[in-house]
Amino acid sequence: MAIILTVQGKGSITDGDVFIFPTDEELTGDDINAFITANDDLAKNKYLPAKKMYLGKHQIIDDAKKDHGPDNRLVGNLAHYIVDTYNGFYIGIPPKITLDNTQDNTVLQEWNDTNSVQDKLSEISKQA
Repeated sequence: MAIILTVQGKGSITDGDVFIFPTDEELTGDDINAFITANDDLAKNKYLPAKKMYLGKHQIIDDAKKDHGPDNRLVGNLAHYIVDTYNGFYIGIPPKITLDNTQDNTVLQEWNDTNSVQDKLSEISKQA
């Protein structure tokens, strides 16, 4: 885990995009603002381009058309395939939510079914 960015001389961001602040230092408002700014930069420069690729908005679609020949632009959306495949492994077997008391568990399962909890967990896993 290598430090790739130092924030305000105290905090740091690792190569895995983990934000770290020393426990023996006092966290100030300026430190928090610096982390927020660093997170905004990270989102703009790394995550938004990746999201565009996931949505199929590849650079080739926006490139200018050539003056000659057919315009056969295809996008093989590998980013979408990879994310959905790994997400399937992540949430493939949904978590089992139960209670020890049988009567309470029955009420909980009915509530889960009524509110489509498993569907919501699947959607949340795509955002994670």
